[in-house]
Order: sequence, then C-alpha cells, then structure tokens
Amino acid sequence: MKRLFLGAVMAAGICMGAACKGDPTAATREGTGMLSLTPTDILADPGTAVALVVVARDAQLNPIQATVTASSANTAVATIEPDTSRIFPDGATYAFLVHVVGVSGDSTHIAFSGASVQANATVTVN
Repeated sequence: MKRLFLGAVMAAGICMGAACKGDPTAATREGTGMLSLTPTDILADPGTAVALVVVARDAQLNPIQATVTASSANTAVATIEPDTSRIFPDGATYAFLVHVVGVSGDSTHIAFSGASVQANATVTVN
C-alpha cells in the first residue's frame, strides 16, 4: 500500500513539474505595451511650464526600459523639452516640461513615442 501511495505521489510530482515548464506569461512581458502619461490633459496660462511624466510599460503594466521622445504638433501653442532636474534611474520613467506659449483658446497635442508605441497629451491655453 505504501509503495502504491509513493508511486502516485511521484507521478503527480512529475506531472506538475512538466506542467510548470517555462513561464506562460513571458510573451506578455516582451516589448512595450503602452506609454503612461501623467497628466494627459493640460490646462495652463500662457508663459507657464507644466511638468509631465511618461512611463514605458509592458502588457502587464510593469515599467520597462525604453527611450521616449516628445514633439509638439504646434510649437506656437506649446513647446516641450526634457526636464533635466528630475532624473529617474529606472530607465522607464521620463520627465518633460511643457512650456505654454499660445494665447487663450489655443490647443495642441504633444506626441510621445518610444519602443514602437505612441501616446498623446492635449494642451489647452487658458
């Protein structure tokens, strides 16, 4: 009886070991799934600078290393530059400064891209 029980336990262990082979979620962690922006909508007065943070994330929303670039659709309304006063060592988080230069009622989009994905923020001038 003891041998039969040990045989069943060993067979179950082998089956569980074979079932756990590899990582079933590995494919969802490859590449960038999205760029997370904070904030996504900016409402500001002319002449002000607004801080914006971008984080590259995989499909499971884990931060991943990626190079992020930004550009303004209309530099007469808002310009954008990296915020060199805020450095994040993780390689996934980037800070930018949006400089609002337009007049009241103007609006534009700031486009961010990195690792084959894009995201947009909207800038509206008070």
